[in-house]
Amino acid sequence: MTELSACLNHDAGGVLCRNLAGLYQYVVRLLIQANLEQMEAPLAEAENLLSTLADAWKACSPAPFEQGFPPADVLPPGAMEPRYSVNSIP
Repeated sequence: MTELSACLNHDAGGVLCRNLAGLYQYVVRLLIQANLEQMEAPLAEAENLLSTLADAWKACSPAPFEQGFPPADVLPPGAMEPRYSVNSIP
């Protein structure tokens, strides 16, 4: 979350930047809550929010060939999948 927050351009981002910053702060609070209370519900909410955001970014991004990226069949298996999920946490 720190990396995402650090990438925001507050000078040029306007309302979108402020909204993303608020979302990132909220997700951090959910993660802290999940850790302190040892509860899965805040983790599930954080995962859902970030998954929705990732889907939105994917929908906005150009097709891989437009940017010169390798096609998906060249990438290693799982390269485009999230690294963690609520279900993978012990």
